[in-house]
Amino acid sequence: MAIFASHWFTMIFTLVFLVFYIWFALRFINYAHRFHVIENAMEMASEEIVQAPVCDQKSAEYAKFDKKIDKWIATKKFTENGISIDALAMEFGTNRHYLSTYFNSYKGKKFYDWISELKIEEAKKLMLQYPNMPLTKIAEKTGYKDKSHLISHFIKLTGISPTKWKQNIK
Repeated sequence: MAIFASHWFTMIFTLVFLVFYIWFALRFINYAHRFHVIENAMEMASEEIVQAPVCDQKSAEYAKFDKKIDKWIATKKFTENGISIDALAMEFGTNRHYLSTYFNSYKGKKFYDWISELKIEEAKKLMLQYPNMPLTKIAEKTGYKDKSHLISHFIKLTGISPTKWKQNIK
């Protein structure tokens, strides 16, 4: 009673306290009258999803990635050992998920398939430029762990081994 001056003040405070929390509980439990607000927000979000860029169209973000990727390819950073989508996303200043979505929807391939294609094309160029270069050296220059990884990826992408490919080119 040291805080409250009188008995009446304590009863009024308790009554206001009870009324407020009963009102709050009823609003919390019976939120159906607010559902139309939530429903509108959900409809707006679904319209935004429909209006998202289609794979055939280049959005400004994808065009920005194209420029960055072209520069990245020109510097042959794809030949580094252990390149990952996380490292590339960090280099481009974005997150892994967004970059993965870019490759899947715009490029139409998974990141590691795309990297493999770049490495195999680089290996083909090296085999044409330096026909006597051993496959172990080509594997090293294209970022593969060893010759067997190069051969298996080469066969997977081209359907023939690197030696047969060289013979067909000659």
